[in-house]
Amino acid sequence: FRVWSGIQVKCGGHESGCAWRGSIADYETHVENNCNVVRNPTGNNVDVNLELTEEVDALRRENLEMKEQLEESRRVNRMRDVLLREAVVTATDRTCDHFAPIIEQLERERDSLRQSRDALRENLNNRPNLPIIFHGDYDFGRENVRELFQLISRHLDDIPGNIDGNKIFNCVRTCYIALDHNYQDNSDNYWWDMRMLLVTCLESNWFTDKQWDNIVGWYTKHFGNVNGP
Repeated sequence: FRVWSGIQVKCGGHESGCAWRGSIADYETHVENNCNVVRNPTGNNVDVNLELTEEVDALRRENLEMKEQLEESRRVNRMRDVLLREAVVTATDRTCDHFAPIIEQLERERDSLRQSRDALRENLNNRPNLPIIFHGDYDFGRENVRELFQLISRHLDDIPGNIDGNKIFNCVRTCYIALDHNYQDNSDNYWWDMRMLLVTCLESNWFTDKQWDNIVGWYTKHFGNVNGP
């Protein structure tokens, strides 16, 4: 309607003296109420008025067709929106179906890890309070070989951050020298205690490769092959 009403036309009686000019939507009102020339046609005014009437009718039909085309375009767009939403929902459902087994597997693994964590916490809580062996001094000698291998055995995988592995190695070497020299005042169980100490050292991660090789040599000299009885 806005396209049609925006068309500017002259009065059909323009050539006969009517100077009116305005929107085609106002044309009929002008002719019926204001224009004496058109309402009382003479001569060529009749033909001009007929031509304008036919033009107005043609424009009305064109405007109606444009309205119908616009409505059809709106209907098509609405249909496209519906189809697009359905496609998105379908794709989302398929994606969820694809990842559902993976999510379930991850949830099972998570639950298993939580159970392991809780069991470990319970074991730690139930562990007896062991006496503190290391007080910051590296005074382990042949008199306390058992305390030394107990200290190492408590932390086989990782040496505590407050303990110097090199100094512990020196303590082990001091204990070994007493075994190697076979001091007369060694305890009756010194041989067994040293065997336990060296085995514990070899099972730990406390020492460098070179230190570990030395311990292997000490063990082999007095107790035989490392992998033997």
